[in-house]
Amino acid sequence: MCIPFENRIARYNVTDTELSRVLDIDGYYHQCLGKKVPGTMAEIRHDLEEEGFLVRGHITNYGVLMIGATLIWVKGFERKTVRIKRYDGYDKIRSDKEYMQGYALSLPDILRDVEDYGEAVRELIVNMVIHQDLEISGIRPKAEFFSDRIEFTNAGRMSVNPMRLVDTVPVSVNEHTASFIHRCGMCEERGAGYDRIMHYVIENKLRAPKVEDYGGWYTKVTLYTAESSFRKMTSDEEVYACYMTACYKHENTAEQTMYVSDVGDPFIIRNTVNAGLIKPASGQDAYVPYWA
Repeated sequence: MCIPFENRIARYNVTDTELSRVLDIDGYYHQCLGKKVPGTMAEIRHDLEEEGFLVRGHITNYGVLMIGATLIWVKGFERKTVRIKRYDGYDKIRSDKEYMQGYALSLPDILRDVEDYGEAVRELIVNMVIHQDLEISGIRPKAEFFSDRIEFTNAGRMSVNPMRLVDTVPVSVNEHTASFIHRCGMCEERGAGYDRIMHYVIENKLRAPKVEDYGGWYTKVTLYTAESSFRKMTSDEEVYACYMTACYKHENTAEQTMYVSDVGDPFIIRNTVNAGLIKPASGQDAYVPYWA
């Protein structure tokens, strides 16, 4: 039986010096736990063993992923760092920043750096870290900021059907990572994230995010940020946006229905019905997703 990536050993039989070099002990206690660092290495080792960052004196991959001092110092983690790139226009790089620490320590810095972009961006960044396929090497979590969109890329395919993102609770392949990031206050309960993303999209009259699976090697989610993008949709994109609106309304409103007024164009409603993605509900001009 294959041992999950998080449970494997990154460094064997580490000395106290090596332990303090590979893992950011101060960051773990101060930033993650809000506590003082214990006075002895024996106490520190005990806490790290309880957390699962150490197992019988060996540093686990989970420990490096969460509180690694510098990921590129550890073999096999060189491409696990998070990268944020910003562009002027479509292709000219304005800034390119790589976050070297483990995710529990670097995510707060990343989220502060992008806080002006709103809750949807925060959710997508945390998602691309938590839901990446750690078995795939060579593809780091990456967010690229363009003038009209933001592209989020991570290794592996999504754990749920992209057409059921709003109503399906995602299953993380990295249970320890997801749990610890949640305990650190950087993500909410399972299944709530994409609802917030769709709320942001609907409130700002944006195109529905595009989810693309590249043969299981990596997933790209595109969040459109320019309101004008809503007026540039193709017919297929209009249908997808209408369907995702119906999903959001069904899961997040008392009526559990989408009305024509929510979309504004009866022709888009008709096309979405014809595509088999929504169906009429009880009540005038009311619709629900096909699966409701």
